[in-house]
Parts: sequence; C-alpha cells; structure tokens
Amino acid sequence: MPGEEDWEEELERRLEELEEKIERMTELLSERLTKSIEKMASKAARIAVETPKAGIMIKAAPGEVIVHRPIPIRRLDRRLYERIRDLARERGVTVGEVMNEAMRFYLLHHDLAELEEERKRILQKLEEVGIPGAIEDPEIRDLLRKEYVSMLEEVKKRIAELRAKLKEEEEGE
Repeated sequence: MPGEEDWEEELERRLEELEEKIERMTELLSERLTKSIEKMASKAARIAVETPKAGIMIKAAPGEVIVHRPIPIRRLDRRLYERIRDLARERGVTVGEVMNEAMRFYLLHHDLAELEEERKRILQKLEEVGIPGAIEDPEIRDLLRKEYVSMLEEVKKRIAELRAKLKEEEEGE
C-alpha cells in the first residue's frame, strides 16, 4: 500500500528531526550549565576574597575549585593561641603550620611516655617471673621470661625509633 509507506517514511523523518532537536537541546543545556557553574565558582571565589573570615575559603583556578574548611578548636585558650600566632609571624609561617608542629611534638612525647610506662610494666612482670616460688613450673617460667623479654625488646626498639625521630626533628629546626 502506497499510503502506508508514505506514513512510515513521514514518521521516520519526524523521529529523526526530534532526535536532532533533543541532541541540540542537550548540547545547549550542557553549555548553559557549564557557564552557570563557572559563574557561580567565580562569584564564590570573589566572595571568599572579600570576606576571608567567612569560614569557607574558595580558590578558583581555571577550571578548578578548591574548598578549604576550617577545623574549629573549641575552648582554645586565647593566650595560647596568641602566642602561637606571634610565633608564626616571627617565623614567617602560618598558624596552622605551627599548630601542626606543636601537635606532632606533643603526640611524639605522649607516645614516648606511654612506651616508657609499658617498659616499666614489662620489667615488673619479668621481676615477678624471677621471684622464687611465684611460678612452680620451670617450663612456664622460661616461656614467660622469653615472652616478656621479646616484648621488652620490641618496646625498646619503638622507644629508640621515637627518640631518633625526636632528635631528627630537633636538629631540623
């Protein structure tokens, strides 16, 4: 039937036109979204520059947005902060860099103190194992002594590593 073929051809032609329109609209929408996002990023960057204490700083480079969020430290002693700030200014670094260094220093000493306490506990256990009559079975006593000596060696090794790291950081200043 000639009429039916014409109808199918017309339908195919219209479907192709619709597909082309949808493709053009998709491209247009994509372009507009890209421009809109670039405009928003640009405005956000200007806002961050105009109000640096806004809490969120956005730096826009061509095609790139970096968001830096502050890490709040509650109940921070104002005098301590001011001393850190002054120290940072003297050294020509940021407050964050000085805080990172101070926290590293504190944690290193904290870890060292904990390991020293562990070493003392192990030495005490070794003494207890060596007390005559504390452990009747000589095999168990030898096994415990070996285990405690092994633990003590591991702790001493970690202490030596931390002290070396501490010395390295002190010499690096």
